[in-house]
Amino acid sequence: MASLFSPKPQEYLAKSDGVQHMNMNYEILGQRLRLARERSRISQTEAAQVIDVTAAALNQYESGKRRVDALT
Repeated sequence: MASLFSPKPQEYLAKSDGVQHMNMNYEILGQRLRLARERSRISQTEAAQVIDVTAAALNQYESGKRRVDALT
C-alpha cells in the first residue's frame, strides 16, 4: 500500500508550457477520502449525502476506480 502522504504535494504539479497541471494519483486520493471519512466516524452513505453523490460513487472514489471531477 502506498503511503497516504506520498507523493509530496509539489510532485502533483507538472509544468507544461509554463502552466501547472495537477497530476493526481486517484488511488491515494481515495485512500485519503476513506481515512478522513472513517476518522469522522460516518458511513459512506452519510458522507455521500453531504457531498451530493451516490454511495456507489463514493465507494468508487475511495477505491480509486472512479476519478473525482474537480469542477463539481
